[in-house]
Amino acid sequence: MAQVIQQNLQRIGIQVSIEQLDEGSWSGKVYGEVPATFDAALSWFAGYADAAMVGRWWDPEQAGFNLGFMAPNPKLNAAIDRAMRTTRGADREGALRDLCEAVDADAQMIPLVTKPALTGYRSDALSPTLYETEGYGNTFRGVADFRLRTR
Repeated sequence: MAQVIQQNLQRIGIQVSIEQLDEGSWSGKVYGEVPATFDAALSWFAGYADAAMVGRWWDPEQAGFNLGFMAPNPKLNAAIDRAMRTTRGADREGALRDLCEAVDADAQMIPLVTKPALTGYRSDALSPTLYETEGYGNTFRGVADFRLRTR
């Protein structure tokens, strides 16, 4: 993904240097340095069980990990709060849309991709324990509880 972004930005005259780091070094540089010493970093967030929960990551006063590279934005924070308190239905869809638009306009942290996970299994051969709302990206969290079906 970094190479694609690099090529796209090069078209408009922006030079990008890609630095590949091990996880510990990357975390220290991205989440540990205040102020940050980088212009962009690629990662993903867990969405947990509610679409609005990940919105909290755009409020550095609540998230904490992004204090080095984000400044609080009251307008964005209001959209986050509205999405969190609005219940299911048309109002909720509007609140989530407004939150996405506020994130795009703020542009301090840009969501480029989601990380969906699909798990396929043969129901005649396996009885798995799967969480309907697995948001941590660990689809095999309950693998120790999986049971083979006997014929």
